[in-house]
Amino acid sequence: MANFNIGYFDDVSSRYQSESSTHPFSTIIGKGSDNTDSYAEWTIVQGKSAQSHVYYRFDVSSIPKDATINSVNCTARVARQNSRLTEFSSLTLKIVVGALEETEHVTVKNDESVAVYDLPSINKSRDLLTTVGISLHSSRGFFSSTTDFWVRLYGATLSVDFTAVGGSRFLLKTNGVWIEGSQLYKKVNGVWVLQEDLSNVFESGIKYK
Repeated sequence: MANFNIGYFDDVSSRYQSESSTHPFSTIIGKGSDNTDSYAEWTIVQGKSAQSHVYYRFDVSSIPKDATINSVNCTARVARQNSRLTEFSSLTLKIVVGALEETEHVTVKNDESVAVYDLPSINKSRDLLTTVGISLHSSRGFFSSTTDFWVRLYGATLSVDFTAVGGSRFLLKTNGVWIEGSQLYKKVNGVWVLQEDLSNVFESGIKYK
């Protein structure tokens, strides 16, 4: 089982009207659903039938490419404005894989309470999990068109249960992304030698740069 906090804000896919200047989307990068100290906030401003789609993504590159995915779960800590002020408004959370949102979702309470929500579990193959994230879809109907409607996300955690193929692997972090190496060479007596057994490449007590 591996847990991943929010990796980045997907500004390409997101559609929103007003980002808070004091609580921008970048505030919760790296934050999980256990975060209570900070939040990102955005608002649906006045107007009829307004809505927003906000996407955050997780970096799951450390999961081996040939791993078998057993289950994918996501939790998010969220709050939304009270519907007594914004009637006929809603906020739903979904797991999104690539550009496709899952059909099952969870609806956030309309009482402004901060709570952790469990999204419906999914099961996808490893190759489909290259880009996985969470979507927050908020909308407001005609009857509250003169009232703003805010949404707050404190953080989200993606939990992936997977089974890795046996054997040792070598992962190299390049530009913030973990990439699996196909071959590893070690300099022995001035000569670069291909390492067949990765488990014995690194010696304990030695700091590698």
